[in-house]
Amino acid sequence: MKAGRFIGAAIAAVMTFCCMAGIHKNGFDMSVFAEENGFVISTDADGDKYISGYTGSGGDIVIPSGVVWIGEKAFYGNTSITSVTIPKSCWYWVDKNAFRDCTKLRSVTFEGSIDGIGESAFSGCTALERVTFDGDVGREDGSGGIGYRAFYGCSSLKVLKFSDSTAKLDMIGEHAFMNCTSLSQAELPADLSVIYSGAFLNCRALSVVSVPSGTKLDGKYIFGYMYGSTEQDGKKGYALADGKKKLYIADSAKSVSQEPVTLVVGNGSDAERYAVEYKVNYMYGATPVSKKKLPAPDGLKSTPGTDSVVLEWDAVNGASGYRVYMYDAASGKYEVYKSVKSTKCTVTGLKAGEKYKFKVAALRGANGRYTAGTASGELSVSLKK
Repeated sequence: MKAGRFIGAAIAAVMTFCCMAGIHKNGFDMSVFAEENGFVISTDADGDKYISGYTGSGGDIVIPSGVVWIGEKAFYGNTSITSVTIPKSCWYWVDKNAFRDCTKLRSVTFEGSIDGIGESAFSGCTALERVTFDGDVGREDGSGGIGYRAFYGCSSLKVLKFSDSTAKLDMIGEHAFMNCTSLSQAELPADLSVIYSGAFLNCRALSVVSVPSGTKLDGKYIFGYMYGSTEQDGKKGYALADGKKKLYIADSAKSVSQEPVTLVVGNGSDAERYAVEYKVNYMYGATPVSKKKLPAPDGLKSTPGTDSVVLEWDAVNGASGYRVYMYDAASGKYEVYKSVKSTKCTVTGLKAGEKYKFKVAALRGANGRYTAGTASGELSVSLKK
């Protein structure tokens, strides 16, 4: 399990600020592993592959399978990449500024789940039109998600889509989509824990947002306009759009208008509280918190030793982690051994020559609580003598 690579407690403490820059690998004793089709692939202190640079010709690129994360500034300022597909193997992290100012990038697709997207990872990608997530964006402990200014200033972005409406998203960080002035479709998943201040500021094309019933809205300035500049009155201010007056937006250097945003909320939800408190238009009918049960992992197999066994299994789409069970002869039932992030677990402290039985279930998280899906079939393992 790779939880040790996160500054988990510290991130939870500063989540209001949503910087998330501290979520990265520990031990930066890293060396270049290889160069593959222009991707500079390095290994970190844990032996995992990550992208540390790019020298290729651009166009539509696919991150090589087996890469676990994308390093800081790996593609920063690239002007030849037009789309990027991030495979299921890249489950860990897109580090800060990884694709910042890639001004020809038009689409990003995450084929599987990923722990998080770092500070300004795609900021300034002014041609970016579509971002699609086919899995979760989060961690078992809830400290992942879309970080501070992750997509700030992506002025052509029209669609933010989660293919699985029941997916888990730990958070949308402060100013994550600020100044995405073309964003008109934001499909938020059911298991979204929190949206922070400024997340959708100056998104003037965003007229309706359905906020899941279990989502917390933390901050006053999540929707609306931050306006003004030294050219106008020497300071910035905040206003909700009313569809009538125009506001001078400092970052765009022009006056713009917007129809008022309407939130679709659940009765008694925090989004309803937010809308009433800050006088935002709202209506009822929000997405409920997901109760979908994940299927059992396939392909459970083992590599036995004399006092331990390595278990491996296939990934389950939408899983935020996995729970390993070991049969306890004393109780006559399966007991929880450990919860892990990856599709691999080493069980230690066993006796040579003995036989053990295991099962594995996928975990889905929601609002700080995690539920196990259907458990796999039983796997019997005999240790070496």
